Amino acid sequence: MARIEIPDEVLARLDALVAEGSYPSRGEALAAAVAAIASGADPALADAFRRMPETDEERRLSAWSTRESIAQEPW
Repeated sequence: MARIEIPDEVLARLDALVAEGSYPSRGEALAAAVAAIASGADPALADAFRRMPETDEERRLSAWSTRESIAQEPW
């Protein structure tokens, strides 16, 4: 098993994402981030988020929008 160190401010953001329901756990949030990187996400987009990170409000609205879209699917 590999061990990594994650800065406290990053852990706080992960905890906020879990608390707002965007991910069920820190592990799931980290897995999604690693999957996005491994899938070849656009480096320019990643750079833009590093330069100008999403606000808490933007993340909240994004999570809400995603939940609403899923709730409307006839699965």
